[in-house]
Amino acid sequence: MVKSLSSGVTNMQKMKKSKSKPRSQRSIEHENERNRIIQEEEERKNRKKQSNKLLGDRLFCYYSLSLGILAWLFDYLGIFAILSVAMGIYGFLRVREKKGRDYYVAIIGLVLGITRLITEIIPLLQQMK
Repeated sequence: MVKSLSSGVTNMQKMKKSKSKPRSQRSIEHENERNRIIQEEEERKNRKKQSNKLLGDRLFCYYSLSLGILAWLFDYLGIFAILSVAMGIYGFLRVREKKGRDYYVAIIGLVLGITRLITEIIPLLQQMK
């Protein structure tokens, strides 16, 4: 029986003491600050992605408008008009929920492209008769 008690004591003495200490308030504050900075960085990246997506949607509207104007200035066989209509439809479909300035720019580009396409097609149809 004595051996078991003495062996228990020796086993306890052999066990290493834990070196973990309770974390200091400063350590907790630093970790919270790091987590806050990481979260802000992720939010900034998400906002940038969303902004880039909106910019891409808007560009199609403005491309449609510029191609519609170019169609009226120097179009040959309706190439600019066809591109204006295609980009106008795509831009219109991308921004139709927001109905802001870009929405109306896409409509103007569509109208310019379609009217120029019609004015190009009518003489071709008359020549075919």
